[in-house]
Amino acid sequence: MRKLLMLGLVLSLLMVANLAMAALPDDAIIIEAEDAVKMPSNAKIVEAEGASGGKALDADPNAIVEYEFEIPSPGNWYVWVRMFCPSGDADSLYIGIDGATPNPEDAKAPRRALRIYSAAGDSVNTSGESWNVWYWDAGMEKGARSYFRVRRAGKAKMYIIGRESGTLIDQIILTKDKDYNTEQDLQGGPAAK
Repeated sequence: MRKLLMLGLVLSLLMVANLAMAALPDDAIIIEAEDAVKMPSNAKIVEAEGASGGKALDADPNAIVEYEFEIPSPGNWYVWVRMFCPSGDADSLYIGIDGATPNPEDAKAPRRALRIYSAAGDSVNTSGESWNVWYWDAGMEKGARSYFRVRRAGKAKMYIIGRESGTLIDQIILTKDKDYNTEQDLQGGPAAK
């Protein structure tokens, strides 16, 4: 019996280690939500259990939070956002990159942006709505692949626009790999390079 328990423990540890070592695409850019370069008073960094580094962004509607990073090459950059949605009244955000074309673009956004919105089945950790669980989302419908058409490499400015208070944002991943599925790969967990 003791050997069986030890075997179970070893297998569990190997599964956790495999998940922690999930390989991101080589070109993946990871942006931490708390690393904003500009944040208005109606957005704040909050303590959040389960968030990478224990912190996440909570932005009120129309609050624009800005980030700077380097884009290594032009092309289509697919976006994944790690988020926590407490309910259907706090489960979406807008995201954009200056000078890039969002696809699909949401005409209701105050600036050029796409909308990330929770849908039933988005999370691999729940069979219903993706509420009260950290997960990675890439669009408005299950299986969506939203992206930005970036015209040139170099310094870039990304912005998150709050849509519903209480939607927590932890990390953003950009990759040119349209087939990469961050939610499946990381099982809702945070990304690390």
